[in-house]
Amino acid sequence: MCSGRDDVLRYKKGDKDSVLLEGVHTVKHAFRFGAEFKEIFCSSKKEALNLTKKHAPDILEFLDKNLIEIGDKIKQIFPKNLHGELGALAKKKKNAKEFT
Repeated sequence: MCSGRDDVLRYKKGDKDSVLLEGVHTVKHAFRFGAEFKEIFCSSKKEALNLTKKHAPDILEFLDKNLIEIGDKIKQIFPKNLHGELGALAKKKKNAKEFT
């Protein structure tokens, strides 16, 4: 897990080895399928953990340990309205297919 936005910014510049995940449900499913997270970030850790407690309690402890609060900077990563304002950058699986 990294401690900054370097991986996210590198992803935005065309990093083909990573995938950007949007929202608690997407992060929840990625976790359950064994994703290797580079960074997990949110606008408000308290709000993200409350949402996770309600919708994905099995990943609550993991997020509590690994979630990085970045406040309004999350809008630079996800310009559109992000449900729950939680996102992650994960390492793309070798067998992952590209969707366009």
